[in-house]
Amino acid sequence: MALKGAREFVQRRIETDRQSLLCALTLDLSTGNSGLGSFARGWFYEVRPEATDEVRALSRQLRAYAERIAPHLGVSDPRTLLLDAVNDSDGRPWKNDVPGRFAADCEPFLQARYNALTFRTVDDARFRFDTPFDTLEHVDAQSLFRQTQALACLLNHVANDTTDIDAWNQDRLPLRTSQPQRMSLVGGFAELSGRVVEFDPLKSFLPDTSVPDSIALNVHDHKTQMGVRPTMIEATVGREARYRFVGASPVTARFRTLQSMTRLEAYRIDPLSGSVTAAPNVGQSGLSSFPNWFSLRTARREAPLVVFDCEAIDLYDLADPHDLQPLVLPQVLDPVADAPPKSYGAYVAWHDPRLNSEAEDSLVLFVAPGSRWKLLLYSKTGELRVLLSNATSSKPHGRGFATEDGDHSASLLLSPSLAAARDFWTLNQSRIETFAKYRMISPSVVALQQEAKGSIDLAAAAFADRDPQSGDRHASQAWGLSLRVHPVVQGVANNVVSGVVYYLILLLPFSFFAERLLFGSRVFARQILLSTAIFVAAFLALRFLHPAFEIVSNPTMIFVAFVMGSLSVLVGSFVIAKFETSLRVDRLARLGVRQLDIGRIGVGLIAFQLGVENLRRRRLRTTLTTLVLVVVTFVGLSLTSVVSELKVFDLPTGKPASYAGIVVRKPNLDPLPDSASRILEQHFAGRASVARRVWYYGADLSDTNTFRFFRGAQAWEARAFMGLDPLEPLRLLLVSALAPGGRWFEEGERDAVILPRSAAEKLGISPDNLAGAQVSCSGERFRVIGLFDEKRIKALMDLDGDPPLPADFTLSKQLHDQTGAHADALRSYLRLDPSSVALLPARSTLELGGEIRSLAVGFGAEDQVPSELEDLMPRLRLNLFAAVPTDRGLEARYFSVQQGSRASGVALVLIQALIALLFVVNTMVAGVYERTREIGIFSAIGLAPNHVALLYFAESLGLWGAGLGTGLFLRAGLGPVPHRYRRDSGPVRQLQRDFVGAGLADGGGSCFGEFALPCKDRAKDRCARPRRRVPAASARLRRVDGALAHPNLRRGSGRAVGPSQAVAPGL
Repeated sequence: MALKGAREFVQRRIETDRQSLLCALTLDLSTGNSGLGSFARGWFYEVRPEATDEVRALSRQLRAYAERIAPHLGVSDPRTLLLDAVNDSDGRPWKNDVPGRFAADCEPFLQARYNALTFRTVDDARFRFDTPFDTLEHVDAQSLFRQTQALACLLNHVANDTTDIDAWNQDRLPLRTSQPQRMSLVGGFAELSGRVVEFDPLKSFLPDTSVPDSIALNVHDHKTQMGVRPTMIEATVGREARYRFVGASPVTARFRTLQSMTRLEAYRIDPLSGSVTAAPNVGQSGLSSFPNWFSLRTARREAPLVVFDCEAIDLYDLADPHDLQPLVLPQVLDPVADAPPKSYGAYVAWHDPRLNSEAEDSLVLFVAPGSRWKLLLYSKTGELRVLLSNATSSKPHGRGFATEDGDHSASLLLSPSLAAARDFWTLNQSRIETFAKYRMISPSVVALQQEAKGSIDLAAAAFADRDPQSGDRHASQAWGLSLRVHPVVQGVANNVVSGVVYYLILLLPFSFFAERLLFGSRVFARQILLSTAIFVAAFLALRFLHPAFEIVSNPTMIFVAFVMGSLSVLVGSFVIAKFETSLRVDRLARLGVRQLDIGRIGVGLIAFQLGVENLRRRRLRTTLTTLVLVVVTFVGLSLTSVVSELKVFDLPTGKPASYAGIVVRKPNLDPLPDSASRILEQHFAGRASVARRVWYYGADLSDTNTFRFFRGAQAWEARAFMGLDPLEPLRLLLVSALAPGGRWFEEGERDAVILPRSAAEKLGISPDNLAGAQVSCSGERFRVIGLFDEKRIKALMDLDGDPPLPADFTLSKQLHDQTGAHADALRSYLRLDPSSVALLPARSTLELGGEIRSLAVGFGAEDQVPSELEDLMPRLRLNLFAAVPTDRGLEARYFSVQQGSRASGVALVLIQALIALLFVVNTMVAGVYERTREIGIFSAIGLAPNHVALLYFAESLGLWGAGLGTGLFLRAGLGPVPHRYRRDSGPVRQLQRDFVGAGLADGGGSCFGEFALPCKDRAKDRCARPRRRVPAASARLRRVDGALAHPNLRRGSGRAVGPSQAVAPGL
């Protein structure tokens, strides 16, 4: 158990006399092969490469011994006698000398800086470990005898040869004694200890109550390592419930950041029933204050493990129906407060995709006895994918599950996917009914919701009839459809909240301009009071007119929060401005300089106020222009929207399809989880066959890895295994490439292999003597059932346009780096040569450690593919290739689906917007050219062209604020306008939603540039002449501090700033 014997041995040496050792040699033998290997590393610890430097020379010397011993033992190749895995003598990394991830007893010694080696049988996968078939009758005594012979000879040299560094003997062992160390720069043998406690608020403010008869775990990334359980498990001792782990790996012994965390857990198990009665507390009194996931940076650490009394709930089949990936990010909520409860926990198997593609799609939930709970599961990208809330029509957000709920909890345990689909559907239906009152939901969303309801009913009926296969299929389909509806409905709800905030933001300029245009108060305090009154009145009007405020659960709180936020920003800006002004005045006072002119911002604000005042003097023009903008705003709000839809991308590959089917794979050929195959098999049950394509390159992906096949004294090396199912869609083409006498894999067959012809020649196998031919590889014997032609296999093309062979990732990476291909692009990969690939059953390849790289779905008829695609694409987010029937036959095409949006109703308001634009432009240009004298006056009093432009920009901004606010109130007062012009189109359903704020700035957005830019250009033409004609007045006004704020100028005395004499032509 977790190399406990070796760890305790090292611990005793460290605790007592730190006795030095010359070298520790350990054995790990099996009889699947007769070859030995000397190892200094394994998969139990992440040993740094520098930690093995001291034993490299020893392993090299042992290899020299083996070369001298081999002729005496009748071995032609010394590598088959002893393989130097420490120095990678055969050109392969040490990880690939054994087809699997193993733990070696030498690892704890090397962690403590002892010299150590492990003699282990190489090229033996140990297929029977952890199975009832691992019995004495399967032991090969001849292989064990050969290994024992080699070990006896090698250990004779080790025991008798000198280690004197001054001796010039070729048999000298290059070793020096070593002493154990707790911590070092390249290793460490740390100790973890502590107590298992629980929180009792009646006894202490901190978790301090011991939990005896519990167990503590130091969780490892792997579940098993070829028979060794790598997770350290220790029983607590005494009433204090103390635990201790020896041989923990500190950060100094690791070089990967992700794997430098230590994870501790504690449980209490009922000795009679075996149920978990106490589990780690993730709540407020648990991990938040006493984390059990930390970085070990010291030789000793005391860490309390906080648990709580719990009941365990097992949940299975928690794989995303869209991405086909297991869900590993749980969140537990209290259904009353919708917040994390005080005590809860969950166990999810840690998965590192760099180490293994196998991921658990199940979890264990721990809750307090008698409590109610809700569970949310998220994907790795943070999307909500599972909602288990026990929702009802009266409580759509869920009333929570409890262990005493009886039948309802039983249905949850029977099919979590059905429970998730039902809860998602109930929540979506509640929101759809609310939005439907105000015509804010699309009929296509309602249709998709009804289809999900039908699948839920079918799944419930199937489970009632004890047909779990059909029940899982319909439940997964309902779950996938509900997940399509949920983000759309949730987006509408979020848009409603955003729309309320957006309306409040728009009311600020509307209130200001309304006060300026309607009242024009001269007292600042009166301006503030009137603007505030208009803002509150406008909010109350929208509160009772606009449906967004009816949908939001508490619009008053949003209003209060918005007001508080606005006041905070306003006060903050005042304080900062005052502070900067004080600093500037203080700096000028120190320099002895007096500030004569006002700043640019002050001049700009005065120009802005003059522009707004000009609107009141031209009442008719302001009224007519505002009416035009009101009409444009009303039309834009009534007839435009943003439509959310599923976009299907269909790209031709330009290559014919070899069969009627579908291929599902990731763009970069990353492994697919086992749950992907199960979900597709459920979806196509009875209509198509799903086949796995499994690739195995060894325990570690490397371009130098090889697998040795033996047939007597003859051998052949393969670079990869390719596992295929009996129902492989390409089997007819593959069978046609077999030599006469060969056949394809049969159902349930595990010990069969199909070899390339070149390999068969090296192994002495021909089509004539194919019957009864056997080969051995990785400690297992395989029956050769066929030989394939390499050229014909290489000429085959799958639906993705590449041969159906394992990819050569090393050469492909070099090619992609040279061509600059994107890492996430769906690109082609170079494939291994068929002469270096062996075909095995998919099941056997998975048992070796292979990974599913793609899935192939085969159909019986060509016309079946389009209808199956139409049914599959809405509930799948993976890229796939499909054979589509065309006039030229079957054609391979690339398909993907994404959630997108498009504008709806824009064409309906285009003509109205163009007419309004002409009116607005005419008004703006006329307003600029009739004020040429005013531009000159403004220049004479010191306004720059930019300030003049700002004056007219203020007029346009005032028109926009008045027109937008009035149009908004008009649109809200008339109620919802039916969108009769929308239609669903395309081969896939379109999911539509109304965008609350569409077209709000349509009327006023175009007037800014048209109003400001012409007046700026005109000001540049007119500004020079007034300055030359009245230099004295201009200079006098510039010298007087604050002259621009003179009351006569604000009231507009004089012809230059008086009311205009005529209305602009055309308006």
